[in-house]
Amino acid sequence: MGTVNVDLKASERRLEAKYPLDTEAGVMKLLTNYHKVHEARYYTGDFGACDMLLDLEVSMSKLELDELQKQVIALHFYKDLTQAEVANRIGNTQQGVSYVVQTVVKQLAKYMQEGNEAA
Repeated sequence: MGTVNVDLKASERRLEAKYPLDTEAGVMKLLTNYHKVHEARYYTGDFGACDMLLDLEVSMSKLELDELQKQVIALHFYKDLTQAEVANRIGNTQQGVSYVVQTVVKQLAKYMQEGNEAA
């Protein structure tokens, strides 16, 4: 019988190149495209997307975010509300929401960078 060469890690490498989680831009891009990556996980059986979303979820849980930060991230990226809509819902300003998003993105990128260096 013949053998078949299949690169099982190709999808994971493609996503890591597209969404480098050790940079602020990569974290922001993944959070912004969260639904797209999440759908790829189910509709195309993309195991790389599963790994990337799991890395994101585990990293977010280890950051020890406060309730406001968790709420802002959930509403803005997971529930797809604009920053202004999030601000109205939580009784804050759009600038305040933007600051929270930037802070969490910086923390997450730093955590991922330190985690990769320790590995």
